[in-house]
This record gives sequence, structure tokens and C-alpha cells, in this order.
Amino acid sequence: MGGFEPSLFPNPHVEVGWHVYEAGFQGTSHTHRVGTEINVILHGRCRVDGTEMGPGEIFIYDPGDWSDVQFLETTGLLIVKHPSLPGDKYES
Repeated sequence: MGGFEPSLFPNPHVEVGWHVYEAGFQGTSHTHRVGTEINVILHGRCRVDGTEMGPGEIFIYDPGDWSDVQFLETTGLLIVKHPSLPGDKYES
């Protein structure tokens, strides 16, 4: 769901996605200039900005925050971003 194609429900206001990352994967450090990204850990464990987190925990990146996520186990995330702006991702 979001402001991109293909999408089950095109919507420029909010983006919702489900991602699974394999153990050992290091996410690409990036920031959003406009969007706020909310991440809910559904299963697995990861290190977020130096803090180990697990199922049921939530981490949020506000505009201008830089992501730093390392996946310690295979991890499922529910990711909600507001607003949905596909071009609002800047890698380091």
C-alpha cells in the first residue's frame, strides 16, 4: 500500500509494507527528508542504532534521522511510512 506502482491500494498519504531480512544482513544507511518511518518487529532480532531489539518492539525514524540496522536473526518488519513519497530516500 502506498504512493507507488504496483500497489494493492495506491495512497500518497501512507505506505505500509512487510519485509523479511535474513540474519547477518546490514541495512543500507539512509534518511528521509520528509517522511516518518515506523518499524514494528514481528519476529526475529536486530540491532537498531546500537540497541538490540526483538518481537513487539517498535523503532521510529523521524525526518533527518539516519537508519542503522543490522539483522541478528531472520527478522520480519511491518513498516509504516507517512507520507508515501517514493523519492524520499537518501542513502549515505
